[in-house]
Amino acid sequence: MSRIMGPRGPLMYSPRTDYLTYPAPRESYDANGTALPTSEPSESQIVYTIAESDLPVTTDKAATMKFTALLWGGGKNNGTSAATVSYRILKNGTSIVTGSGSVAAGNYYTVSCYQLYDVKAGDVIEMRLWATAATVDFRYKAMVVLVTRYVPGGKLKQLLASFQYLPSGTGYQCTLAQGINPTRISVGNAYIYTDKNTFNGNHSLSISFSDAYRLATFVCSQDKQFFQLQYGDYWQSTTMMTSSSSLPYYYSACKLNGTIAYTPTGIFIP
Repeated sequence: MSRIMGPRGPLMYSPRTDYLTYPAPRESYDANGTALPTSEPSESQIVYTIAESDLPVTTDKAATMKFTALLWGGGKNNGTSAATVSYRILKNGTSIVTGSGSVAAGNYYTVSCYQLYDVKAGDVIEMRLWATAATVDFRYKAMVVLVTRYVPGGKLKQLLASFQYLPSGTGYQCTLAQGINPTRISVGNAYIYTDKNTFNGNHSLSISFSDAYRLATFVCSQDKQFFQLQYGDYWQSTTMMTSSSSLPYYYSACKLNGTIAYTPTGIFIP
């Protein structure tokens, strides 16, 4: 790597341009379905062990980032009256959240979990489902791992010159493909914080993937400075939605797409 030297070391390194690649979500759909138990099962119907191959990859090998997993499960109430579906989400055997909701007769339900922040290869994430009526089934599951809190160059407080983030207006929405008329409700936002000291809504931008972001200098003073996901990081929750015509009917999140360009410097900002 070429560099411009100062009296105490390099001041400026060669410009670089990087991008990320994302594996496709792991998902499966069984049209026949499997009846849910009427009490909480001791074993989860949905179990994923996160593999290295599930993790997004960047061309910037020095960059640091956090991973958050999105987990989905769903099925159908085949009965003639409403039923209550309950769920439990677990990470490495520890319960994260439980909840329930009513599913009308003939309707589909989808549980969208986006509160599995800071996962790594080897982690096990699970979903257990049960219902008040044996007419409710389980027939769909999916999982994906996304990037949040991306630090270009991997060094907090390093000044990056000629910083550019050029997202793509297509392909940034994490999308599920299997099931019956899969319908995405929202992918939420991703944030770039333009003030290095204050992290709140007055100093952040919700990234528009059809725009370009060019800054003369940029500093990641905290890991959430650049590309903090709303769903799965800033806001962590689990929701159950129902639909008469769609499975999954789901919440998702954004992908860090496009290119990130900058010139690393040897300058660090306190």
